Amino acid sequence: MDVSVHSSVQMAVSLLKERNIHVEIIRHNRLDLLEDRVKELSLTHKKIWYLSDGVYSMFGDLAPVKEIVKLMDIYEQLNLYIDDAHGMSWSGDNGSGYVRNEVPKHDRMYLTTSLGKAFGASGGVMVFPNEEEFRRVHDYGKTSIFSIQIPPPILGAAVASAKIHLSSEIYTMQKQLQDRIKYFNQTAKLLEIPMISDDISPVKFVCLGKPQMGYNMVSRLINNGFYVNLSVFPSVSYNNTGMRIPLSLHMNKEDINGLLNQIAQQLPLAMADTGTSMKEINRYFKMDKRQKV
Repeated sequence: MDVSVHSSVQMAVSLLKERNIHVEIIRHNRLDLLEDRVKELSLTHKKIWYLSDGVYSMFGDLAPVKEIVKLMDIYEQLNLYIDDAHGMSWSGDNGSGYVRNEVPKHDRMYLTTSLGKAFGASGGVMVFPNEEEFRRVHDYGKTSIFSIQIPPPILGAAVASAKIHLSSEIYTMQKQLQDRIKYFNQTAKLLEIPMISDDISPVKFVCLGKPQMGYNMVSRLINNGFYVNLSVFPSVSYNNTGMRIPLSLHMNKEDINGLLNQIAQQLPLAMADTGTSMKEINRYFKMDKRQKV
């Protein structure tokens, strides 16, 4: 599994370890390392699963889905389980998500996504490559057997959202959000704000480094009327503290501009307070290597 795959997937994998199923962690989006392991394991294993996010929940960067599928076409033992909860609605035909926009279907791809988050309701979706695999999980999976029905108010919200997704309105909303994402990326770059990624996803992450730097920045922004989401250990590595900023249509460009300008103003002050430097932040997040990739 990718080292950054969602916590829910990592928790499920911990149950596999108790059954003595071989598990390995691959450095983030390093498909060269994945291929090396697949080559070796394919000599001794009938099935190899790669567990990944489509859009990574914390940093908002994207999985190289097309490249993963190319590996699957080369190595017949390789199967993909991919979680696209953070790619739903804002991307793809009828909001079907980032993954299905990249790869509509594959015989060994198992897709899970969410009716929460951008979809605006609750519940989840699983897409199987064939009827047999669907039946196996539906009929024998404990989470399927013991789950409850969707409550009527949530079902009503899901139906209403589905109607939007099946209409032309979804494309208008997607374009409006992409305009905000592009504006955010351009403005952050202009202000030299340290961002983990400038991908097209609406999840943005401002790199801060040590936890005390994060607490200082968040306090400063609150004092100036901006409320942001702090990502700190254990949700991220100790020195990978940052501000996670999910963009939505509820924000206009003036909101984004105001927030980013405040971040740019407060960042050097917070660094001075905590004895942090931009060089240190870049080192913690390996920014030089990310830019080269």
